[in-house]
Amino acid sequence: DTKGSGSSSERACVLILSLLLLLDLQTPGEEVLAALAKQPTPALLKEAAEIYRYPTSEAEATRLFEAAGAATKQADPVVRVAALRALASMGDPKAEIYLEPFLRQKNPKPDEKQALLTAIDAVGRLRIGSLIPSLLALAKTSKDPTVADQALLALGAYAESNMRERKRLVDQVLALAQSLQRNRGRWRRLRPPALRSLQLLTGQRLSSVELFAGWWKVAKERKDPFTPSSAGS
Repeated sequence: DTKGSGSSSERACVLILSLLLLLDLQTPGEEVLAALAKQPTPALLKEAAEIYRYPTSEAEATRLFEAAGAATKQADPVVRVAALRALASMGDPKAEIYLEPFLRQKNPKPDEKQALLTAIDAVGRLRIGSLIPSLLALAKTSKDPTVADQALLALGAYAESNMRERKRLVDQVLALAQSLQRNRGRWRRLRPPALRSLQLLTGQRLSSVELFAGWWKVAKERKDPFTPSSAGS
């Protein structure tokens, strides 16, 4: 009996050690990926974004990124928003393929609105150049002032872009602001974010579209219109 008992104990120890070794081989990223494959949740997506910053391998990082992207297509709007936030936090401009479909919704339904606003914010944070036209279109044509407001602020986030893109964007946002002024009611709501966007893009703290237009007419001809020495205000 003692011998049999000893053999059983040894087998149990071997089994426990095997299980521990197996668990040790599974990284936190793999655990999160396995859980996301079963049921994505906001908490898991947040954890995936955190692990993405310090992955055990490039392959793991890619899988975490793709898992967050896949979660943007979930039926649950809360999960979609969490997935978009995770992508923004991961900081990879390749998220464009997951963000772009949301920007097609100029006038979203109530349960889709937060996802659109989150996608717009993500595009600005990631400064995805190819989606600038989508942001401009949302700011110009969306009937939802909150959406247009968010799009204008996202455009201002491109202030960290290269000189050529930044100059082009000042032209575009200035033209957009001048166009928005034609609708007095709409302009009353969008004036603050439009001016804030221009302030961020130019580095100038001017208080009207007319003042920006006057300053830009001269400054844009300089090699670097955004340096302090170029400030004409």
